Amino acid sequence: HQAARLRAESEILSFLAGSVLRGETALDALLDRVRETFAMESVALLERSSDVEPWTCAGSVGPAPVTRPDDADVDMPVGDNM
Repeated sequence: HQAARLRAESEILSFLAGSVLRGETALDALLDRVRETFAMESVALLERSSDVEPWTCAGSVGPAPVTRPDDADVDMPVGDNM
């Protein structure tokens, strides 16, 4: 059961990321879709220019999004500094 769930989540994230890369979806729409898909209250995409720089919010949806990965219930890296 968990393997099927993880596979479905992976497929959804791949589809959503592909939509952004193809320019089909604005960031706010993508984050809102992630929030709805995974039944989350808020979603934020955080970025920083290096490991020593503070995190900044590239986009968010929902009430009270976090400002640091350590404060999140779920943390999913999408690159070295995101």
